[in-house]
Amino acid sequence: MFLEGTKWIVGKNSQLSLWFDKWLDRGPLRSLIAGPLNKGEGGMMLKDVVSFLGWNWLNCSFVFPERLMLEMKATPVSFSAQISDRITWSSSPSGNFELKDAYRLARMEVDGACNKSFDGEWIWRVSSIPKIKCFLWQCYHKSIPVSSVLAAREMDVPTICQLCNSSTETILLRDCQVAQNLWTALSPPLLAVSFFDVAFLLSLDSAGMVYERSIIAV
Repeated sequence: MFLEGTKWIVGKNSQLSLWFDKWLDRGPLRSLIAGPLNKGEGGMMLKDVVSFLGWNWLNCSFVFPERLMLEMKATPVSFSAQISDRITWSSSPSGNFELKDAYRLARMEVDGACNKSFDGEWIWRVSSIPKIKCFLWQCYHKSIPVSSVLAAREMDVPTICQLCNSSTETILLRDCQVAQNLWTALSPPLLAVSFFDVAFLLSLDSAGMVYERSIIAV
């Protein structure tokens, strides 16, 4: 996702690929056109078509749309300063990374409209304190470093629960017998059928409610 928000600033004697490096704001040039490249054309470098004298498309088989051609001509290319190609944050005037833009990209927002919501967005509407919401969010997205998660990330760790030594340590926080004893000791008591046997999403919802009632009781 980070790479989607970056682009290359073209330096003198650029080593960027004409087609496959992202030196335009909208993405790599190859992703903006349709049709096959001629033999050997895929290896063209950006410096092969642009110089101090301007753009030279004689060795290119494509006729680009006027809008795309204007965008390429408007892209700054350094011919005097002794600087190499460098990465920058494309949506920032200064080129510095900005968290709000990264969040917008993560939400797949286009022109201010969100096309896709994060899974588990309902968690932020749970009536509970922020740290509980963050914890449930991490559980939902499998970001808690329990042994099963670490093993799934190809880390060499034992997956057995170190509390009960009989089951796999998972994010569900209910499969371990020691954890189950803790859950059943909470007040008000849980209905076993409504918590220990329900699907993952409903478990998280139930967990949020249990935590909330426990905090209020304290």
